[in-house]
Amino acid sequence: MLWAKSKPRHPLWKHLLDVAGVAAVLPFPMKEEGWARDLIGFIAGCHDIGKSDFYFQSRVPEIFKEFLDEKGWKTGDPRCRHERLSARFLREWLQERQADEYTADALSTCILSHHGHWDQVSRSVGKKYAEAQNELAQMVFQVLGSPPVPTQKIQNLSAFGICLSGHIVLSDWIASNEEFFTDPRLKNSDDPQEYFKTVLHVASDWVHNLSFDRSSDPGKPDRIVKTPRPIQELLLREDIPPSLVLIEAPMGEGKTEAAWILAEKWRGPDCSGMYMALPTMATSDSLFLRYRDDYLGGIGGVKLVHGMAWLRDDKEPQKPLETGEPGDDSSIADAWFRPTRRAMLAEHGVGTIDQAMLAGMNAKFGFLRLYGLKNRVLVIDEVHAYDAYMSAIICRLLQWCSSLGVPVILLSATLSSIQRRQMIEAYGASDVSAETQTPYPLVTVAEPGKEVRSLSTAASMARTLRIELLPGFLGDAGKTA
Repeated sequence: MLWAKSKPRHPLWKHLLDVAGVAAVLPFPMKEEGWARDLIGFIAGCHDIGKSDFYFQSRVPEIFKEFLDEKGWKTGDPRCRHERLSARFLREWLQERQADEYTADALSTCILSHHGHWDQVSRSVGKKYAEAQNELAQMVFQVLGSPPVPTQKIQNLSAFGICLSGHIVLSDWIASNEEFFTDPRLKNSDDPQEYFKTVLHVASDWVHNLSFDRSSDPGKPDRIVKTPRPIQELLLREDIPPSLVLIEAPMGEGKTEAAWILAEKWRGPDCSGMYMALPTMATSDSLFLRYRDDYLGGIGGVKLVHGMAWLRDDKEPQKPLETGEPGDDSSIADAWFRPTRRAMLAEHGVGTIDQAMLAGMNAKFGFLRLYGLKNRVLVIDEVHAYDAYMSAIICRLLQWCSSLGVPVILLSATLSSIQRRQMIEAYGASDVSAETQTPYPLVTVAEPGKEVRSLSTAASMARTLRIELLPGFLGDAGKTA
């Protein structure tokens, strides 16, 4: 029997159904006509179908020797990573069903990336293994109800591909946890249909316990503050769609609560939760308590993420995940189950800005961070405080957020007109000419392809600045001044 995990041994067909089940339960953050939950589950299930290959199966000789008595299994094929073979199989499978060629190529790349490798050079497999791949795919497809394959192009293929890549990786990592696939409920089941029904129950428990399920309850913005300040009243009153919103106001005007009000107004099936990005670990620690107690009402569920938020919890794997191929570094996958990174995937997270910036950079599994931000609100505080290098990365992140439809709220005491324009244009607003004359405090609303809208209100209290020049303080220069 072809294997997927060796310690302990786990059959390939079961692992494919494990991952398909997690992918079917885990909320997929992007809707596209024809690409239903079952079809997404099938594609995710095919991620390791390339393990039906001589090179992979022979990596563990004590298991592979079971095949040596049967002709056709020993082929001597050269080394080729299994994800390349999986990608090749899926591309051909989709094209055989008249899927759009560009779409088939892009979706096969999503499978190719699930271990962080992007080299597409591949080869065919031996006849026995090719037959096994087809049988495995047919089994997974039938178990998932043989969902129809759309032939039309996907409208936003880049955004869909990012989401699918992240979905496959996260599903694979959850299902690769030894505690998952050795769950007592999954033992002694050799019928694919019955096995998959049980997998769905196990997967639902894991997704919930890891806080990867998302709430669809409508928001209640009025609950945030009992006595709203002017800028909070403005946001409660105005109809602002999910978009890029810049809130500029002095310290003490309640900008953080204003962001929470917007997030609550936007909350629903397609937008739940937040990631609050702050400049330092100290500010993250402070806001973490406010977010948990004031916004979530002390119910928990929020994760803290920064370089020193290192505490482990009981939701991490007890043993290293057996992902990739024998000899691969499993620490990368393990790290994403620690609280420090799980905050980028869970519904609620508070942490430092660098954790969000990595989503806009060419970092390994950066697409997983983008996937985690989808259907959440990204709030970046103190946005005026970042240097030119960081601001450029934030602008790139805003481009991705615009493509993915991620609402973003930027908080600042004040921004220069140049900084404001750069960020608005990065999000894709078509006209920034109207946003430069509105008085301060200022709320700027930028929707991709639309004209910028600016709103203003009075500060909650008048401020008078008095400057007194002390005698002799400036020396001789002070006398002439």
